[in-house]
Amino acid sequence: MDGFGAYFCDNIIDTIKKSTVPLTYLTPQIQNPSNNIITDTLNWTLITGTFTAQGNEKFMVIGNFKSDAATNTVLINPTGLPSIATDVCVDDVSCIEMDAPAYAGIDKNILSGQSTYLGRELDFAVDPFCYWYQLPGMLPLDTASGITVSPTVTTTYVVRQELECNSIKWDTVVVRVGYTGLAELSG
Repeated sequence: MDGFGAYFCDNIIDTIKKSTVPLTYLTPQIQNPSNNIITDTLNWTLITGTFTAQGNEKFMVIGNFKSDAATNTVLINPTGLPSIATDVCVDDVSCIEMDAPAYAGIDKNILSGQSTYLGRELDFAVDPFCYWYQLPGMLPLDTASGITVSPTVTTTYVVRQELECNSIKWDTVVVRVGYTGLAELSG
């Protein structure tokens, strides 16, 4: 079927009273494109989109918001006749602020042989959109919201974040190897 989407709202929808009522009275902000019939029964299929939140959204409803007549379908398993239905497994649902800044973290000082973590906590929703590089020369390192590094000399790292709304943002972090500053007092 192609009638799959997400609706964001500020109030709870009574799923007891409306459990048998089609969701056609709601207009989803995110909608799988018409005629993009999902037929893959083995792999995950990405459904994504952007919308401008009003600021009062608290709940998300995922489902088919089209009437039966407006939903385009394809029969995949004819052995199940006369019953015709769609079972859908949903995984990795996320909402990302499109104006979220790129974040490489704060500059760090480490000793030779140590490792340090840079960037955000790993996040399946942001990971594919963050590209890490090492200067000079923009040596590609990884695609993730954060990475662990073990430089042997002071090194500058850059994260490039390109979210689906074509918003490209950059951030830089310097990892200094070998502490500098005040000498340790001996007593």
